[in-house]
Amino acid sequence: MAKIKPNNFLDTVDSVFNDAKKQGILHLYAEGDRFTGRHIRIGDKDLFHFGTTGYLGLEQDPRLKKAAVDAINRYGTQFPLSKTYISHPFEDQVAIILDQHNADDPFPIQGHYNLEMPGVLENSS
Repeated sequence: MAKIKPNNFLDTVDSVFNDAKKQGILHLYAEGDRFTGRHIRIGDKDLFHFGTTGYLGLEQDPRLKKAAVDAINRYGTQFPLSKTYISHPFEDQVAIILDQHNADDPFPIQGHYNLEMPGVLENSS
C-alpha cells in the first residue's frame, strides 16, 4: 500500500492565504460605483491604491474606453469560437501590426479579443 505524503508546499500556501484573509489583506471587496485606479474604497475607507496591474493607467484612457465601447457594439464582449476553428477579425490586424513593429522599440500588449478578459497575444512570427 502506498504511503501518502502531505503536500507541504500547498499546506504552506493555504496557511499563508488563510492568515492573510484573517488579517484583512486578501479577498477584499472594492466599494463604490467608480474606480479611478489611483484610489480605492475598501471597508468604508478611501485608500491610495498601489496594487493595480494597470500601472500605465490605460484602463481609464478616454480613447481606449471609447474604442472598447465601439468594439463591444460591433463584436460583443467576446468571440465565442475556438481559434482552432475560426479566429477573431482582430487576429489578422494585430499580427500585421506586430510584424511591422520595430523589435528594438518594445511596447506592452495585452488582450485576447475577449474584451472582458485579459490574456496573451500569440507571437505571429
